[in-house]
Amino acid sequence: MSKIIKNIAFYSFGIILLVILFFWHFLDVRAGAIESKDYWLFNVYIVLGIVLIITVIISNVLIYNYVENVDSPRESFLDKFKSLVTPTITKAYFITALLFGLIYMAVLPPLSAPDEISHYISAYKLSSQLMLQSSTYEDGHVLIRDFDLKLEDMKGDYKLSDSKGTVMYPITKTNRTVKSDVLSQTLEEEDYRFIYNNLLVGDYNVGKLAISEFPPVKTTPFAHLPQALGITLARVLNLNSFGLVYFGRIFNLLFFCILTTFTISKLPFYKEIYFGVNVLPMTLHLAASYSYDVFILSIYGLYIAKCLNLAYKAEKVKNTDIAILAILMFLVASCKLVYLPLAMFAFLIPIYKFKTKLRWFISALIVFVFMGLSFVFIDRQTFTNYAAQTANHLQWANEAGFTLSEIRHSPIRVLKIVYNTFVYELDYYHITMLGGYLGNLDPILDISYFAVVMLTISLLGISFCTEDEELILKLRSKIFMLIIIILSVGLIEFSMLLAWTPKTSLTISGVQGRYFLPLLPISLMLLKNKLIVFKKNKNRFFLAFICIINAYALIRIFSIVCLRIG
Repeated sequence: MSKIIKNIAFYSFGIILLVILFFWHFLDVRAGAIESKDYWLFNVYIVLGIVLIITVIISNVLIYNYVENVDSPRESFLDKFKSLVTPTITKAYFITALLFGLIYMAVLPPLSAPDEISHYISAYKLSSQLMLQSSTYEDGHVLIRDFDLKLEDMKGDYKLSDSKGTVMYPITKTNRTVKSDVLSQTLEEEDYRFIYNNLLVGDYNVGKLAISEFPPVKTTPFAHLPQALGITLARVLNLNSFGLVYFGRIFNLLFFCILTTFTISKLPFYKEIYFGVNVLPMTLHLAASYSYDVFILSIYGLYIAKCLNLAYKAEKVKNTDIAILAILMFLVASCKLVYLPLAMFAFLIPIYKFKTKLRWFISALIVFVFMGLSFVFIDRQTFTNYAAQTANHLQWANEAGFTLSEIRHSPIRVLKIVYNTFVYELDYYHITMLGGYLGNLDPILDISYFAVVMLTISLLGISFCTEDEELILKLRSKIFMLIIIILSVGLIEFSMLLAWTPKTSLTISGVQGRYFLPLLPISLMLLKNKLIVFKKNKNRFFLAFICIINAYALIRIFSIVCLRIG
């Protein structure tokens, strides 16, 4: 009875706090609406507040009432129905992530995420290939429907050539030196206005094509497959530009929610850690965008879960298990080479579960051969170019960058840069990993540092043991996992030192906190110890608290955007 009273008290406190913050930020929305004369923002904000309160209630009820384990399949229809409706951690997670992801998608509109315009164009190109249509023009630029150009040219700054709009003569921009306003690149109130005025408007010039100015991302096509399927469906249904761009986002979010739910179901322990990491503001913001970080987080998370399941739960390793690990590594290995050390998680699986050392060796060989094939097919040329590079000019800085040869012959200088990086950039990594700067790494679209601290405390709370909890990961396994983390962090820093850092820089440039998200869950697993313990399990409280912080973040971000009037 006392537990129910405490839960009700927590619900009440969370809802009251959200209502107070809602009215506080209503002053900002009101000021922005009066200044811009977009009074419809009031109605949108009220709907947002109501939806968020309902979402928080649903997620908290699911979190506080999910059962730890569900019995194995039953015989009768009634038992099967009870099993279906019984709240489990996977059901609680899926519904929570999906609901909050959809709200992030609305508050942070299309093309607002880091590099999202390039991922959107990549998915568009793949969509054309899936539809067996011409995907690029002769100069390599991606072909899109002519009326989709407004997403990358909101104000119509470009002059378009007068042509038939066919594959042979696509509509192009005659003044390419002009820098147009891309939707939501710097998220302002006028982006909301543009979406509001054009969401249901359609200029359906079927068959006319245009050339996008933005280059696609060079990576494995699998990384943009969910988004491309969404775009393809929108094109088949002949939806307008916003229908198209939102369908791609929705498919990416569904892909993320389904695979991460499957990941949590496969984890033999510490499921709450993955739950918490996957509902962080930064994670959900990326999941609700076109970013291929969704693919990386989902596939590597599933690979790690599969390895831990085989290491700590399964009685033996089957041929199908090896095939799954090999396919997962083939899919994701070439997406970002910096995470390849995560493949070493397979070595946590005891050799005796393979029956013989020969079978263990063959299994490991198969997984790493598939990983190598992925690299050969996708990233071989990129690696070859860096290896043969004698000079490196960084266009973004208009300065010279490092080459492999210079890094190899200047170890002391490199060590100083690495040291300075962790001295001066660690707080930035922390903030941008959890969600301090959302949008296109926009420091104005922050969730406040206090919220970042609360998220950090919540993640740490999920990571600590209770007094009666058994430590599953032994010291040897923890050391091995720590080595994997250090190798991945080193590769992340090294890659950006080579690809993004000017020689004049005192720190490594271009590294963002979101790059460390695939490593965050396993880092938190290492914190399980018997020195810092809770008397009672507080995981549900901390997960519910993260949901409340998400609701606050969305209210705050919407109000900030309303105030940003150009």
